[in-house]
Amino acid sequence: MNKIIEAINYASDSYWGNPESFKFKASIDSYSTTIEITDNTNRIIKGTFTIKMFGYIIPDSIQKELTSIKKYNSKAQVVIGIETVNNINNI
Repeated sequence: MNKIIEAINYASDSYWGNPESFKFKASIDSYSTTIEITDNTNRIIKGTFTIKMFGYIIPDSIQKELTSIKKYNSKAQVVIGIETVNNINNI
């Protein structure tokens, strides 16, 4: 249980979420562990912690719209003009 609590504590006060999308700051305040022994054979250890997420609740429709790639292609016009000269010395 100690390794699990250490891993969670390591991630505390950092930003959680999808790296390609939104991230929110997570803070873990308190831990408590309880040990239960039943039938003198099994031992159950429960760990409880509180986590605070600092961020906004974003609906799926808005998140999909923000993360989608939007392309805009406009028409291009290339104009080539030809000029001819009768005598090169007149230029």
